[in-house]
This record gives sequence, C-alpha cells and structure tokens, in this order.
Amino acid sequence: MMKPILALTGLFSVLLFSSFTALAATPTMRLEYYHTGDATQEVFSVDRVVIEPLPWSGDPKQAIDSSNLGKYLFEVRDAKTKQLLYSRGFASIYGEWETTDEAKTIKRTFQESLRFPEPSGWLTPAQNRDKRLWFVRDHVAIASALGWGAVAPFYIDLEQPAPANGIPRPGPLDVHLKDDHLQYAITWFALAGAVLIAFGVWVRGRRPG
Repeated sequence: MMKPILALTGLFSVLLFSSFTALAATPTMRLEYYHTGDATQEVFSVDRVVIEPLPWSGDPKQAIDSSNLGKYLFEVRDAKTKQLLYSRGFASIYGEWETTDEAKTIKRTFQESLRFPEPSGWLTPAQNRDKRLWFVRDHVAIASALGWGAVAPFYIDLEQPAPANGIPRPGPLDVHLKDDHLQYAITWFALAGAVLIAFGVWVRGRRPG
C-alpha cells in the first residue's frame, strides 16, 4: 500500500533549500495544514508556513528519511529540478480517527503541523557521546549512539499532561538567552570616554606654550 504523500514546492522549497546551504544557524520552519476527510477519503490543505523563534538544530546530512515508517510521507522538492530536499514519514491523529466508527458517518477537519530538523552552524559545538551531550536535536543519531535500536522518524515535545507513571517528565521549553547588553554598553561607552580623554590630552599637548 502506497503512503499518501504531502508535497510542498515553490517558494517553500526555495526557503528550505536556502536553510540547508546557509553557513550559520537558520530558522525552524513549520508547515501548518488542515487534514480533512472520513473513513474513505482525505484531503490536505495548506494553512500557512511560519518561521519559529528557535534556530534549526537538526543535522542536514539526515534530511532524507529512508526508514519507511509512518502512514504518511512528507516531501519537499525543488520546484524547478524536482530534486528531493527533505522527507519524513509520520503518523497523525487523523490517521487514528479515520479508523473509528464516527469516521464512517461524518467528515472532520484536523489542524496539524510539521516541523523540520535544522542544520547546525559553524558555531555549534561537537557532540560528546561520553557525557551524553548533543547540541543538535537529532533524535535518530542520539538513539543510534545510545543503542536504542530503530526509533520513529519524529520526536514529540511533551508539555502536558504528565503521564500517570511520571515518565517522561513533561515541561515547557523555556528559552533563556544570555543578555549582556548592559555590560556591552558600559564597556563601549567607557572605551569611547577613554578615547576622548586621550584625544583631549593630545590636543592640549600640541598647544604652543
């Protein structure tokens, strides 16, 4: 049985291709779409493509998914050359709902989204397997390094609710960026003041008498 393929080309392909070739960390792109249908048919319709605030932290070397896991397959291709830039198999809540009795009698629409792994930039530190430290959110590589065997081609950020056994422990992703702007301002104004003082001493020294 062939998987339904959700493909997006054109401008989005160009943007994603640019993210692969960028030298520094690039943004995470998120495709939001509507998944509509019943037990016998389904339709995808794009809502919007947005750029998330967090940078793309995945590995561009694993942009193509060859695991053949998941009911659906998402592909991004270059609009002109049709070159495959990115692919991922995935499952969705719609895929579960369409097997219910309700899906045999009515149609429903689910809002779904797909995120993409982001390539690391030149400033990304190297991984440290001994300390189990990864600075690229590449769950497939992490699972391989830890000997977990085959894993799903996607990951889930769990914020709530907490499972009955407490594992995994959910929590919101709080980003805390170091803010040294005040220190920078003090440093640069101090340097500017020192230059002005030195310039004043130099001018005074050049005056005759």
